[in-house]
Amino acid sequence: MDPKRKSIHDEPSNSPSPSKKRKEFTPITWLDSSTLQAALDKQIIDKWEHEFYSGILEKEALSEKQTHHKDRVEFKVSMHAAKDKKVLNDFEYKFVIDNFGKQPDALSEKQLAVKQGIDAKLEPWKAFRANAISDWDLEFMISNIKRDSWTVRQLPIKERIEKQMEVATAVLEDHVLTQWEVGFFKDTVMKKDCQALSEKQRPIMDRIDKKLQAWRAHRAGLLNKWQLDFVKDVAGKETLSEKQQSKLEEIEEKMRIPALPSFVSDPHSSDEELAGIPL
Repeated sequence: MDPKRKSIHDEPSNSPSPSKKRKEFTPITWLDSSTLQAALDKQIIDKWEHEFYSGILEKEALSEKQTHHKDRVEFKVSMHAAKDKKVLNDFEYKFVIDNFGKQPDALSEKQLAVKQGIDAKLEPWKAFRANAISDWDLEFMISNIKRDSWTVRQLPIKERIEKQMEVATAVLEDHVLTQWEVGFFKDTVMKKDCQALSEKQRPIMDRIDKKLQAWRAHRAGLLNKWQLDFVKDVAGKETLSEKQQSKLEEIEEKMRIPALPSFVSDPHSSDEELAGIPL
């Protein structure tokens, strides 16, 4: 068995070896009871929705209809939080709630245009909820959501935030990174150049890069789900068996996609200083 890697900033130990067969499943996540009660008290959800959600709480399997109603409750809570954070205005909040679950072909051309504008705002919101971007990052993106051109100071900040948003998508869609890795990426993203990262940090960022490259390849249809999961499991391991190493090399040949572009490494005290704009 591989020796456990020494932790950095309380990093959890490695996951089990991919050679061991195990049942893969995505656990159902739930709102906690206090959040649910607060949503009822604020009239974000109605009494029926509260009772329904409380009744299915912690069930291991849900029907399609139950999943729909569960998702609607959670969507209402999230969108109300987005409104409180001024990501959405009152009209946009009502629009997304009224049109929850509708397919694009059920919307008019005018409604689709409205949805497109709202979706652009919800991308950074999802990343914020996944703890991939900061409060300042969220405000920066939302306040500049309609901007077509960017200043020399603003552009590197936008690009850096978009990379963090990509991490959030990878986590939300395929659980590519652990919560610890998301936090590490977020905290050290401005030190992406080799000189700024410490000897202990460099292998961790390389591991994250490899997982993200595999995820992009999976999205592009170059890797299947098993191959993506294999890379997730072995990335960063100090030693691999001959069979594992051979399989990894075979998968890397299939990936053949560019690595993450370099992040901004110009010295500055903060993004607020670099942006030079009021939010």
